[in-house]
Parts: sequence; C-alpha cells; structure tokens
Amino acid sequence: MGTAALFEPSFEHIDGTARFSLMFRPPVDIVPRGAVVYVPPFAEEMNKSRRMAASMARALADAGWHVSLPDLFGCGDSEGDFGDATWGIWREDIARRIRQSSVAAPGPLWIWGLRAGCLLAAASLPQDLSSNILLWHPVVRGSIGLNQFLRLRTAGSVIRSGEGAGRKELRARLANGETIEIAGYALNSLLADDFEKAEMELPQGFPGKVVWLELVPEDQAGLSPASQSLTKRWCERGINVHAEAIAGPAFWQAQEIAHSADLISRSVELML
Repeated sequence: MGTAALFEPSFEHIDGTARFSLMFRPPVDIVPRGAVVYVPPFAEEMNKSRRMAASMARALADAGWHVSLPDLFGCGDSEGDFGDATWGIWREDIARRIRQSSVAAPGPLWIWGLRAGCLLAAASLPQDLSSNILLWHPVVRGSIGLNQFLRLRTAGSVIRSGEGAGRKELRARLANGETIEIAGYALNSLLADDFEKAEMELPQGFPGKVVWLELVPEDQAGLSPASQSLTKRWCERGINVHAEAIAGPAFWQAQEIAHSADLISRSVELML
C-alpha cells in the first residue's frame, strides 16, 4: 500500500505582506514528475472551489506532481486587502510562484487555471521557461467575468430599473475611480479595468500543451460556441490543444459544495 501525498502550508513575505500557499508533494515512494501551479478564480468563486482545488492537488501529487495552491494578494489567507489588489500584483504573485516551483520540482511545468484564473494564467506564462497550461472552464473574456460579478450587486435592482441599467451605473462609478462593494468584496476601479480588458490568448507559437476542459450539463453535447471558436483558432495556429466537455456541476457557483471526480481524473490522465 503506497504512502499518502504530503501537504504543508507556508507563508512568504513580499513587500511587507505575507502570501499564503498550500503545497502538495508526491508520496515518498512516487517518482516526481514536475510542478503544477494553480491560479484560482475571482472573488467568491475561489472560495466555492477550494474543495475541488484541494482534491485535484492531492490527485496530482499522488501521480507525482509537486503542486502549489497559492492565495493571491488580498485573497484567502494571504495578507492585504482585496480592495487594494491589482491585476499586476496578481500576475507578479503567479509569476513568482511559477519560478519557485520550477526550481523546487524540475521537470515538466504546468500552469492550471480555473475560470477567470485562466485569464491570469495565460497572462503569466513565463517567456523563458517551457510550460504547459491546463484550463478549467475558462472565462474567455474579462468583460464577461466582470459582468457576472457585477450581476451579484444588481440582482436586487432588476425589477426596479433593469439589470442592464444597474450594471451601467456601476461601470460609470468604476470609470470615475470609485471602489464599490459587491458580495462583500471591495472592487477598485484599476482592478476592474484590467479585468475587463483581459482576453484569453496564448503567445504566438506557444510550444507547450494546452488542455481545455469545460463542465457542461448532462444534456449538452459539447463545448460552448465561444470555446469551440477559440480552440479551433489556436489549433490553426499550430498550438497543441486538446479540448473537451465533461458532464458535471458548475462547482464554482453551486449553492452547496459540489464535486466532479470525472474532471479530476480526466485532467490527471491528460497531463501524464
């Protein structure tokens, strides 16, 4: 009977604030394969996804991967205020973690993003390191992700003025430099602007593997049209893309904690 994967929490002090990471290491009787760095989704989706992220990390560690689950500045157990976070700070957090992981666990390197974390993962790919990318149900444009987040604030005003009008007002306030509170998160104008401008894109000639997995309802046949269009374009550019849909719950937005064993097992299989 094999030994269990090892995991340990750690804090790293960066510019006066501590960043938290949970590290999963392969069991002592498993030959290490390389490193995986997780890039979490935005705001409350991050919290709803913690169980899935930890389950995936354990499965990867059992398969030989050294896995880092970082909390970004102002998120989770890392210090700092969410209201002071910027896209640039988060990119630096991920880029630093990627380099540290590549040194700690030589071998193939995977950057694994979830939802809006896929946008951040693609924007943080190291130019001087060979890497692969695993994308779990990506948000293909930041404007879509921002609209979904603003909808949490406007839901109560739909009857009065219409959802579109509510979002228009919030966007105007952000454009004026205001910080607005949504579902307990203080969203500053700089982060909102950078998030909205983000596009799901890979560098020309990206040499690594791309695994794109999308969770869909049981009665849905395949990927969304937007996902099909983007992955097809990448393939036409010569990028090595494997994209497929897997039936399962949208755990990042479920009212109760949800889990998809199929998503985890298929991801581990495709990364070997």
